[in-house]
Amino acid sequence: MDSLKKYWEKYLYSAKHPEISEKGFRFVLKKYREWGRFYHNETHLRELFGLFEVHFQQLKHPENIAISIFFHDIVYNVLSKQNELKSAEMANIWLDKLELVYPNVYDYILATKNHCNDKEDTDLDFFLDFDLAVLGKSDEAYRNYFLAIRKEYRIFPTFLYKKGRIQVLKHLLASKYLYKTPTFRDSYEEQAKKNMEAEIRFWEQK
Repeated sequence: MDSLKKYWEKYLYSAKHPEISEKGFRFVLKKYREWGRFYHNETHLRELFGLFEVHFQQLKHPENIAISIFFHDIVYNVLSKQNELKSAEMANIWLDKLELVYPNVYDYILATKNHCNDKEDTDLDFFLDFDLAVLGKSDEAYRNYFLAIRKEYRIFPTFLYKKGRIQVLKHLLASKYLYKTPTFRDSYEEQAKKNMEAEIRFWEQK
């Protein structure tokens, strides 16, 4: 069975509404397969579920993370500052349709806006680290990532885009830690900072 389908059926199957559950899965895939999603797409979902599987034993309530992964970027519009809010609301809409109750999902998705965790919730720490894991990948993988993000923001001229992108990167670099869990700090922190510093130099030359 396809891995995405496996996780959907494990956490979002409703015995009361199996047809709605199937419809919901098709809806999610359709959204992540929309044209113009060069990074925030189905591949991104699969990468997060790969991390979910690797770190599964460290999660207390994996259901919250799995559902949040499915919906966290379901609404994605580069012109909007409400993507996280609308994605969280979309998650609640489908959970209501399925008569499933996962109250943490809404807050988890909202947390991806600023990647802040003001709760003592280690599951949320892992979810946020999954979402930022791409920052700590190899040089080549990171370059593919930031160029894909640029394509998503292709409507903006380079002089505007690079200004905003550099500001975001410098804000992240100013943090004491990028990652919230010791596991991810050990594996990704050093490489992530090198990657972002290299990207800043790339845009400064444009």
